[in-house]
Amino acid sequence: MRSAGAIATTYALTGESAGSRVFLREGIALKGGTAHEALTGALGRACAGALSTQKSSQLTVSLPGGEAEAFIEYVPLPLPLFVFGAGPDAAPLVRMAKELGWHVTVVDRRPAYLTRESFPSADELVLARPEETRDAPAIPRGAVAVVMTHNFEIDVALIRSLLASAAAYVGLLGPRAKADMLLGRLAEEGIIPTEDEIARFHSPVGLDIGAETPEEIALAIVAEVLSALRERPGTPLRHREGPIHR
Repeated sequence: MRSAGAIATTYALTGESAGSRVFLREGIALKGGTAHEALTGALGRACAGALSTQKSSQLTVSLPGGEAEAFIEYVPLPLPLFVFGAGPDAAPLVRMAKELGWHVTVVDRRPAYLTRESFPSADELVLARPEETRDAPAIPRGAVAVVMTHNFEIDVALIRSLLASAAAYVGLLGPRAKADMLLGRLAEEGIIPTEDEIARFHSPVGLDIGAETPEEIALAIVAEVLSALRERPGTPLRHREGPIHR
């Protein structure tokens, strides 16, 4: 699914079997229906409401012969993740992101690295020189980008482009000194990132969990992405005051 959607499922229907479904996706007409025109209309409106609020809910609809109960499930758009660099350390990140249901695109200019054998679960493999404008993939609003090319000059070009994009999170693999050098290079070019761009720029990428192996580093990156997008501090839950879920 490349757009958010909502599914309405009746689970209690007086005098009839339940299980009727109505589907609605952004920009796409209502699909499915029930034997009751009024119920179908109510479910369709509830789906539209779920798309608007981005929340699931329950619904009770009064009918001539009784009432129907339905669950309205909001199905969000899979989080788009762009991984720039197809080295061995990118593979665990791709696998972990796919386990979370993200839509993963791996971008590299080296065909020997960018293979299905290395990234069997990736949604898209883009063979390109992303540091060059004509080859750069379009970054949708709210996307996540992680740069792990191990090439400073390419990193500079990518971060220059990604900070100006609609990405919600831009991560750069490497030590803090590398990020400082990169921002210094941009300053020499007359490019001073805004406060918003700096807030979206994460380097060294990942939470501080003592990660050492590629798999551990991937875990640290995924955890920080969730922490940043959901505006949570990434601290132990035992230190959290109040409920765990909002």
